[in-house]
Amino acid sequence: LLQADAQDDLALERVEFYLDNELFLTLWQPPFAGLWPAEPGEHTLLVRVYDLAGNSSEQRVSFEILR
Repeated sequence: LLQADAQDDLALERVEFYLDNELFLTLWQPPFAGLWPAEPGEHTLLVRVYDLAGNSSEQRVSFEILR
């Protein structure tokens, strides 16, 4: 389960999940979570959040699945 705790003082437009530089999931309302069929190896997750004013913020996490 990939999950982001995203919030804004007014409202969010959308949350995008990128896995290994490819768009995996776009969500427009909470909960901002989705299932990913885990694959062994090193991966990078980027979560990009957009608010209604068009501002964005992102967080990147690298992780490894051993088996």
